[in-house]
Amino acid sequence: MARVHNPYFAGPPATQPDTFFGREDDLRFVDDSLSSARHNLLVFYGQRRIGKTSILHQISRRNHPDYEAVFFDLQSGMTNSATDLLYGLARAIASQLKLPKPNRPDFDEPDAFRTDFLPQVTRQLGDKRLLLLLDEFDVLSLETGAMELDALPFVQALNPIIQSENKQVIFLFVIGRRLKELPSQQLQIFRGALSRQITLLEQGATLQLIRQPAHNILTYEDSAAECIWRLTGGHPYFTQLLCHEIFNQAQRRDNWQVTEADVEAAIDNAVSAGQSALEWFWDEVSLIERFTLYTLGQPEFNGQGASLDQLIAQRNARGVQIPDFELRSLPDQLVDREVLKRDLEEHYRFAVELVRR
Repeated sequence: MARVHNPYFAGPPATQPDTFFGREDDLRFVDDSLSSARHNLLVFYGQRRIGKTSILHQISRRNHPDYEAVFFDLQSGMTNSATDLLYGLARAIASQLKLPKPNRPDFDEPDAFRTDFLPQVTRQLGDKRLLLLLDEFDVLSLETGAMELDALPFVQALNPIIQSENKQVIFLFVIGRRLKELPSQQLQIFRGALSRQITLLEQGATLQLIRQPAHNILTYEDSAAECIWRLTGGHPYFTQLLCHEIFNQAQRRDNWQVTEADVEAAIDNAVSAGQSALEWFWDEVSLIERFTLYTLGQPEFNGQGASLDQLIAQRNARGVQIPDFELRSLPDQLVDREVLKRDLEEHYRFAVELVRR
C-alpha cells in the first residue's frame, strides 16, 4: 500500500479552519468584548502550546463586518528593537489591507507609527475598526519579567493608541501568564484589559480533533478515542502528538483500526517525540511546585492522584523544607493553571496524564 500522508501535526498552529476544533466560547469572548466601542484592549493567556496562536489565526481569517483583523508574531522580527517591530507591524497591516508597502526609514522615529501611518489606515477602514492580534508578547521580556530595553519604546509607542479616547484600533495580546502574575512594568501596559484564559479543550472538541483529521483512513474504536482523551486531558498539542504516533504505528502495521491497546502501544514513542515539549513543561514550574508533581508521579499513586494530607505526609517523610502554608496553597494554584486537576474526592492528579507517563 502506498504511504499515506499523516494528517496530524504537533507543534505548528492550526491556521486552516478544517484543522481547528472547539474554542467557540473564546471566539465569542472576542465578539462580545468588541461589541462595546469602549473596549480596545484584550488579553489571552495560558500555558504553552495550548492553542492561543491557533485562535488568533482563526480570528484573522474571519470576514467580520465590524473589524479588520491583522495577525503579527512579535518573535518573527530579527531583533526586538522598537523600530523593527513597528515597521514589521506596519508591513503586516499594509499587506492585509492591500495598502502600499511602507518605507523602513519612515519608522526610525517610533511615534511615526501613530502619527503618520495609522491615520492612513483608519481612513482606509472607514467605519470598521482595526484589530491587531499581537502574538508572543513574552518574547519582549527578560527572564526576570522586566521589559527588554530595546523593546520598551515599542510598548511606549503603542500605549497612547491604547489609551486614546478613539477606540478604532483594538489590541489583542497573547501572554503566557495571568495578569496578576506580571511584574508591575508589564502590568501597567494591560491596565483595564479584558482577559481570558485559553484552557484545555472540552471532551467533544478533543474527540473531533482525534477523529476528524483521519476520518477517511483511521477508524477509532470508542474505547480508543476515550483513552486518548484520558491521556491528553484535552491538551491540543499532546492530542496531536499522540494521534500522530498512532497514525504512524497504524501505517507501519497496515492496520487502520485503532483499539485501546494500540493507543497504549503508541505512548512511549509519543513521549519520546515530545521530549522538548515535556522539558518546557517542567521549566515552567518552580522547585517547590516540582515537589508536588514529582510526588504525584510516583508509582504508589499510580495516576490516581493524592490528597493534600498525602502530599503533606510525603513532604514530612522526605524531609523537604516547604512551609505548611505554601504546600497547602500549591495544588490549587496548579489547578488554576491546568497543570493539575482536582476530583470530587479532593484528590489531585495531572491534568495531562501523558506528562506523568
